[in-house]
Amino acid sequence: MNASSASTSGLILVVAMPTDALYAPGRTFAVTLGTLLTSTAPDGCIASDCCVPSCAPLPGIETVSRAYLVTPDLQSSAGVNDELGNMGQNTALPVQATYQPLWPDASSPYATSLGLPLAPIPAFAIQSSLIPGPGGGPSIFVQTYLQDGMNYQLINQPDPPFSSAYPPEIAPFSPTGTGPVDIPIAATTFSQFDLTTETGTNGPTIPTFDISRAAGLDGWTAYLRDATNLNTISNVVTLSGTESPHVELATNRFPGLKTDALTNAELVIAPPADGSVVAPTEILAPAGEELPAVEQYPVMPDPVTVTGEVISSAGFAPADLLFEATNVLVGGVETMSNFTFTARVSTAVDPVTGRSMFSVQLPPGQYLVVARPSSGSPPSSAVTLASLVVPELGPLAAPAVALAATQQLKGRVVAADTRPVSQATIEAVPTACAALPSAVFASPFLTTIECLPRVVQTTTGTDGSFSLALDPGTYLLRARPADGTRFPWVMRSVSITSEAVTLDPMVVPVPVSMGLRLVDPSDNPVIQAVVSLYSLPETGQAIELGSALTDDNGQYEMFVALP
Repeated sequence: MNASSASTSGLILVVAMPTDALYAPGRTFAVTLGTLLTSTAPDGCIASDCCVPSCAPLPGIETVSRAYLVTPDLQSSAGVNDELGNMGQNTALPVQATYQPLWPDASSPYATSLGLPLAPIPAFAIQSSLIPGPGGGPSIFVQTYLQDGMNYQLINQPDPPFSSAYPPEIAPFSPTGTGPVDIPIAATTFSQFDLTTETGTNGPTIPTFDISRAAGLDGWTAYLRDATNLNTISNVVTLSGTESPHVELATNRFPGLKTDALTNAELVIAPPADGSVVAPTEILAPAGEELPAVEQYPVMPDPVTVTGEVISSAGFAPADLLFEATNVLVGGVETMSNFTFTARVSTAVDPVTGRSMFSVQLPPGQYLVVARPSSGSPPSSAVTLASLVVPELGPLAAPAVALAATQQLKGRVVAADTRPVSQATIEAVPTACAALPSAVFASPFLTTIECLPRVVQTTTGTDGSFSLALDPGTYLLRARPADGTRFPWVMRSVSITSEAVTLDPMVVPVPVSMGLRLVDPSDNPVIQAVVSLYSLPETGQAIELGSALTDDNGQYEMFVALP
């Protein structure tokens, strides 16, 4: 079978261009395989019928420019007129802009959240004399180029100090297909931000909060974040004193629409980023898109100094540790909502005993502890999850964190006719953490990526056998036969607990040819590009099925096992 005759449902081709390419250097394209095979080639025929093997043109690119303009009225209401210095005129703010790829359409999540390697695309600042910038200086706009047919979320973030008064512009963006030519600057002029009636006011207004903390707010910040992707969606206001009244947190996600500013928003009250205050971050989710207009950060018990050591079956074990609160103590009561706290620390060798010791300050509460073996740990040490209860009175000498042992995973790779497949690369790619300790309760703020096991790789022997030492957790086990064999990759999901695992043989099936010749929109071959084929199921993460490199004619060979 080949690419033109095989089913292409759910298959996505990702093409990473080299940095010295003539067309779109350094860019990564993503397109469904079905779309690529039915696209129109430069001579007007269907691409898959134009040449043998099938060839296909990459999508076009479009230059896009953006400016962030604020009106005099908005400057006055935001209280930064003196800094902008352009009374009576619109002002172009200096900004940082990124375009986050979405998949498959404008209402979809970030492509990276699905496991597709489509990183945010930055834009670059360019000076202009069209509109004055702050202080009457040159205006700044940002420019980049994007793939036609791809959907993006634009995040246009004002630079400090303007980010304290003006929120990021957050908007869907889809290139219009005008091609790789300069287009006029898309300058959105802001005269009013998103409004709400749900913070105790009688009429539509920018969300405004009275925030207080008895122990002081110097260096603390307040902002709104997106409850789904956790991006900051408002200006970030630095607080001070014990009371910060009338804190305006503007958003700009729904310009001109009758949509509440607090849609999918959470209020964040965060301690100083320099770590000078050891306290949880307060996160308030709206109830029915309503947040309290007055919020007093509660009185918290003093943080506790926690000391301990990390050990393994072989003795001392250097490690990097993450302490993540699953609940914190507020007013003598443990709460699992509204507060989040994490701390990271590495062990140090005690000069007298040689033990791997740690010391960390933690607010009282209950914690998930993730210990990752670092340089010097015994080879059999595994990423380990533990639980810790920090009482209100300290200091606390914590129980030793005992690193679990890695477990052996053994298997064999064979061809469909039972011949062994030697020199195949075996990769164990983590997909889920080990089971949480029974003392740890679920928390909406747990950071799952921190507790993932480590990636491990090996190769098969002459008899097709392999053995891996793995941390507890769940993996996608992938066997990649050696280049030139034309054998496809095969995959299997495996779970590692506290026992060794021996797998049934991984059988390499008859492959499907997915080779193509890639050209740019001007029919020039795409040379030395890394091409990867992904399968995206209706639920779950994208799975890489194969990878190849294009030659001087834009041709690549790829033989895969279709899901």
